[in-house]
Amino acid sequence: MTTVNTTELRPLSMGQLLDRAIRIYRNNFWTFTGLVALTQIPATILNIILTVAIANYDAPRPTFQDSNSELLDAFLLGFNALPPWAITASWAIGFLGFLLTLFAYAGVIHSVSDNYLGRSVDLNSAIRYASRRWLTLFWPLVLAFLFGILLVIYWIFVPLLGWFSGLGMLIFWSTVGSFLIIPIVLLEKKRSFEAIARSWELARKRFWWLILFSIILAVFNWIIIQGPALLIATAVSSFGGVGLLSTESQIIQQVVNTLLSAVYLPLQMTCYTLIYFDLRVRFEGFDLSLMAATDVFGEADIDNLLASAPNADPQLAPSREEWAWFFLLSLIIYILIVMVYAILILIVFASIRV
Repeated sequence: MTTVNTTELRPLSMGQLLDRAIRIYRNNFWTFTGLVALTQIPATILNIILTVAIANYDAPRPTFQDSNSELLDAFLLGFNALPPWAITASWAIGFLGFLLTLFAYAGVIHSVSDNYLGRSVDLNSAIRYASRRWLTLFWPLVLAFLFGILLVIYWIFVPLLGWFSGLGMLIFWSTVGSFLIIPIVLLEKKRSFEAIARSWELARKRFWWLILFSIILAVFNWIIIQGPALLIATAVSSFGGVGLLSTESQIIQQVVNTLLSAVYLPLQMTCYTLIYFDLRVRFEGFDLSLMAATDVFGEADIDNLLASAPNADPQLAPSREEWAWFFLLSLIIYILIVMVYAILILIVFASIRV
């Protein structure tokens, strides 16, 4: 039994949700960033070691004959310069980084959930919780990734229906559905297929609202990670000289990305955790259920209440209206792509004339 504060549980507007997420993130900044940094640093160190090892590798002389294709020759020359163990080591480090990220997800979401429900938050409790629950995220997220690949296949290879709805489905799943799986698995203790079905059931209730919110988070991502990373890469190239365009620049980029990820990832997961709670409060009356389960001392068994969430509706197929939404979303993305390419072509022609 845990003492809870139910006065803050209510449906939130987009501005209120962002404000709440930023306040939670700011008040627990060192807990969140410390947890993510602890999980990102080992993979970053291994990546740096691999980068240095590849740079110092004495590649044998090429044994292939020149072809008529300069592009193919350049590819074969670059491939020959890699150590035979480089690809395996890179995949192993990437897999380790994925596992450590699951640990960070578990700790951050547990801390955000506790803070949102009025419970105390600290780094030690987040690490203890993550050490018990992080592996439960493995198969659901692997399955979510495979589901994303199926959507790519559907989008590319299914004539007409796939071409005009698949891209919207893929964007919605990769920016909304796959992230909602994480709090569902951790808080509701759903298994892989149940978590995917539950994620779709919750997300479809606020389709366009969630699309807009994902755009806002993408802007945050560019402001916090992509923009500074690009500026630093440009600065390294401009002031570092040719010698910094290989090994040193890669190491700098890896360190910068680790630091920026430690700042942004907790904010992203804070937002999606609050979105999860907002959906449950708005459509399932979670706030009322929690008030009903709270005794006179202000205590309630929150973990069991979260885990008692309803099962997903077996009718998971999109409705006609939702097919129309996917079609419209795909069309909007196609139009934006055409506009971007048109602007680039105009810039190229303008530069040629000058």
